[in-house]
Amino acid sequence: MRFKAVAPSEYAMDLTEHFVMRTAQHNMRFRIYNVASYNFSDLALLYVQQNRYSEAKWYFLQSNFLSRQQNNDKLTINNLMNLAGVKSDIGDFVLAQQDLLEARDMASAHGWLIDLILVEKKLKTIQNSRITSTRAELRYASNAIASQPAID
Repeated sequence: MRFKAVAPSEYAMDLTEHFVMRTAQHNMRFRIYNVASYNFSDLALLYVQQNRYSEAKWYFLQSNFLSRQQNNDKLTINNLMNLAGVKSDIGDFVLAQQDLLEARDMASAHGWLIDLILVEKKLKTIQNSRITSTRAELRYASNAIASQPAID
């Protein structure tokens, strides 16, 4: 028997946010940066679930900064991929593509084939989203021009 997945309540999301935030603050205070980078990443993923993209972007950047300091390239690649997703959702396709290209370079430098494949898939998705977005903008622009009255 299979059960349907139940979306977490707002209360549960608030509790999770509070707990992860307090844990991250504790780890930063006591200079446990390798764990704090994961805390920031978890917090950013929570904000993505809530469509709070500006906060998610900031925490991914913080996690990315710490993971680079700790030479944790796996987490850096993961953060870059998630950050690219957030930037794509915001509409910053060029910046999202730059993050993915950096993640691809890191994955290929280490020979991590699975990460490389995941980055390539995400890169294709963002490129397709960019094309779709551009087509929609062109369609709306052509409708606006066609609906304007001719001025003689």
